[in-house]
Amino acid sequence: MTWVLRSREIDLFRGCRRQWDLGALTRRGLVPKIRRSVFDLDAAVRMGLATYYYPALDDWSRQIVRPLALKGFNRAMSEQATAYEKGRSLTPEQARDWQRHRRLGEALLARYFDWADAADDFDSILSDELIWAPVPDPDEPGRDIGTPDGRPVRFVARVDSLISDPADELWVVDHRVVWDNWTPDDVLTEDDEQRRAIWSVQVAHPQMLVAGTFYNELRVGADDPDRFVAADAVVASGGGETRDMSRVRHPSGMAARLPVSPDADRLARNAVDADRLVWRGGTDHVRRSVVRRAQASIEAAGRGVAGDVRLMTAADVSLAPNPSPERCGACPFLAPSTAMFEGRDSDSILEADFRRRGEEELEDAGLRRSDERRDQQGSRFSHEGNVNFRWS
Repeated sequence: MTWVLRSREIDLFRGCRRQWDLGALTRRGLVPKIRRSVFDLDAAVRMGLATYYYPALDDWSRQIVRPLALKGFNRAMSEQATAYEKGRSLTPEQARDWQRHRRLGEALLARYFDWADAADDFDSILSDELIWAPVPDPDEPGRDIGTPDGRPVRFVARVDSLISDPADELWVVDHRVVWDNWTPDDVLTEDDEQRRAIWSVQVAHPQMLVAGTFYNELRVGADDPDRFVAADAVVASGGGETRDMSRVRHPSGMAARLPVSPDADRLARNAVDADRLVWRGGTDHVRRSVVRRAQASIEAAGRGVAGDVRLMTAADVSLAPNPSPERCGACPFLAPSTAMFEGRDSDSILEADFRRRGEEELEDAGLRRSDERRDQQGSRFSHEGNVNFRWS
């Protein structure tokens, strides 16, 4: 099988080797037998936006697309609760909390749609896409890194959207729900996960030059969760204004298309010496920040991935933990890791509370065997693993 690496596993490896060893797909691949939470609001909102920005719907009336996007969000929330209930039943309090956050998510999306209807001026190229990229050897150009036992290595990045703006520049989009406060500017400009995502797009599709990242933040205010507890429904327009939703997202009718190789003008625009914030807009509840990325920082992210692969696949890889109050408090492996640290039996805890990720879960995540996937090195996009778009 192909040795598959994701950005989250790089962060685990750099943060705590023990957590990486227990949870990474290429190591023990353990997950709790019972899910720790009933729902993931951020993931469900991303699924709603994946439907909203589905490329085939670019030229559809927003009046049609909005309900489809809300349906995608609600389906994701329901599927999350169903997955939780495979381990234990919801308590009445959990059911109420799920319902409250479902209504909250609808309100967040309605606010976003109201703003984005007028602000969006780009074509959708990809939506909720897995990008599979080989890892070039920085010390030997033209050669990709493999494992010591000869398996190919693939870095897999999930891209919320890939868009093309009116100037034919490409941008990776990151949707996120934020609570009360906006994400600090330095966190956006120094976002290694997004640098890796852009690097993976450019490696998998060498004809492309990605200019940077669009960050779409949907903010939950301090009083928002309580405001929507008693709400029966959220209408398409969160502000109660009458809006023209019959328009398509691109009045010019510009069709989404695969970009050609970067021209000199685009190369010049992208020749910045550091990642920097270049545009910002929004409302009290929605904010879009545009960060232009320097090719040097993108290439450095790729070299970092290559270095991590070499360390992770080494026979003598160190698994020493790196505990901290911030990291360990949210770690699902806190109990067995504590037992290991104290010299107690950890195997019984792992056997009782954890299971190995099943093959069907790898399929659901798009992490299939290499011989079951088409090669992504050509110029055509494959939409395998794209947003699970259903009408019902």
